[in-house]
Amino acid sequence: MNPYLQTILKPLSAKGVIDVVDPVKMHPYRAQVTIQRIAAQRNNPHKWAFSSLSKVAALARAMGYLASTAHCHILSSYPF
Repeated sequence: MNPYLQTILKPLSAKGVIDVVDPVKMHPYRAQVTIQRIAAQRNNPHKWAFSSLSKVAALARAMGYLASTAHCHILSSYPF
């Protein structure tokens, strides 16, 4: 999932829509906030990025869910 996310983020980052250092550590709602910020401005030049940001938001949420369930699974299998 990470290489796919990077291919979506690369043009967004290159054109200044969103600045992401590490896609794996990206907060799940960062893309959502960026969409809201672009939508709030009437003549924003980045309106073309809505579909890509929507995909990024969905993938980031999925990665967050996977990381949290993996973490819970690891803790539940650890003998206390």
